[in-house]
Amino acid sequence: MPPNDFMVALIHHPPNWLVPEENPAFGRQLEREFPFVLHGHEHQDFVRPNADTGQAVISAGACHEWSESKNNGYNFVRLDFKDGKGEVWL
Repeated sequence: MPPNDFMVALIHHPPNWLVPEENPAFGRQLEREFPFVLHGHEHQDFVRPNADTGQAVISAGACHEWSESKNNGYNFVRLDFKDGKGEVWL
C-alpha cells in the first residue's frame, strides 16, 4: 500500500460483528493501518480512543425517522494534524 499522511476506515458494521474466521485478522489490520475508524449499525454513538495504538473508533447513532433508539443523530469530527489532537461532537 502506498504511504499516506492519514487514513480513515469507514465501515458499515463494527469489526466484532464479522464471522469469527474473519474478525481477528481484520481487526488487527484496522488497528495497524487506520488510526481513525468510523462505523455504524449498532445505533449507539460513542468514541473509543486507544492510547496504546493511537487509534480512535467512532460509532454513529441511528439516523432514520423510524428508529426507536435514543441516540438518533450523527457526529462531527475535527482533526488538528499540526497538534495531533481531535474533537468529536456526538
